Amino acid sequence: MTPTAALHLAEAVAADGFGPHRSALAALVAGARKLGVCETIVTVAADVDAPTVVRQRAVGRLVGEYLLASRSSVPGDRVVAAPTATAA
Repeated sequence: MTPTAALHLAEAVAADGFGPHRSALAALVAGARKLGVCETIVTVAADVDAPTVVRQRAVGRLVGEYLLASRSSVPGDRVVAAPTATAA
């Protein structure tokens, strides 16, 4: 799943609920597992018995982690932290 598709999925789940997006969510979960995203987040996002709000938050977090993991998995590309101010 592309990063853009993951973002669109999160928006679609928020608008439509989980039902219409089962297969896309399964693809996101599978991709996240391959990229080594935190298994707790992945498990909660995939858990159809979890309370809706808990699962929605997990999907949001999953997409964020997926985007970071996707970016850092591209050869020659890496996530760089923003510079921080140092105390004088």
